[in-house]
Amino acid sequence: MATITRRTLAQWGKVVSTARYLVHGCNSHLHTGHGNEGGLEKLSRREYWQVKYKEQTETFDWFVSDDAIPGLACHCLFNVAAKKDFSKTPDAMHARIDPVNVLDLGCGQSVLPLRFYEWTPFPVGVHCLDYVEEAVDFQLQTLKATWPGHRQSYVSGVCASVCSLPYKSDLFHVVTDKGTMDALLKDPVSGSTKAKEMLSEVERVLRKDGLFMQITDEDPDSRMYFLETHSPSTCQWRFSILTDSNQCDREIFAYTFCK
Repeated sequence: MATITRRTLAQWGKVVSTARYLVHGCNSHLHTGHGNEGGLEKLSRREYWQVKYKEQTETFDWFVSDDAIPGLACHCLFNVAAKKDFSKTPDAMHARIDPVNVLDLGCGQSVLPLRFYEWTPFPVGVHCLDYVEEAVDFQLQTLKATWPGHRQSYVSGVCASVCSLPYKSDLFHVVTDKGTMDALLKDPVSGSTKAKEMLSEVERVLRKDGLFMQITDEDPDSRMYFLETHSPSTCQWRFSILTDSNQCDREIFAYTFCK
């Protein structure tokens, strides 16, 4: 592994402008609207996911294919990396560098934590959180069997609720959610309340200038209003379209805010 330099970061950063966010065989049945449309209330229940994760033995991602994950990881981390001047250290691969802390909410069996861990050329702490123990165990086993992109990178996992995060405030540079809030919102009784609690917790654990990114197939007309009315007033939301509409029967969106 080579020393991290400005040139390395610049080359890595080019992926932001060149990566195409494509969805092949789009797994987008997790969400369309709130509530219990089509009997999807089961997606808000822990028992459903416990069974699914016991049966599923390989990585699986809602909304985006594995091909799109590196671009998403780069999109999340590049701005953070640009603020850290790794090139000041003559041999950044061996000097101790404070890691970029990343939290994946409702990690499931997504490949996103793996890509953060193996692909990032600077120290990153990848924190996997899910309320199903099988999902956390899957991530830890997968990542610990993988060579990291930087020797100082590390991984941790915790089984907990996204509505009550077991972390101190102002800890994470990046927090990601891909389908987790969509699952919460399938609870017709308390889904909206849980989503509001989750957003409050995200804002709390983010560092100043930290980034939150949420991936969903819900269009901005609905999701932007929900996010703006259920999140702390300090959150200034933006959205972008991630998918090539020719590759999927619906568009996938990224909703973000910086603290």
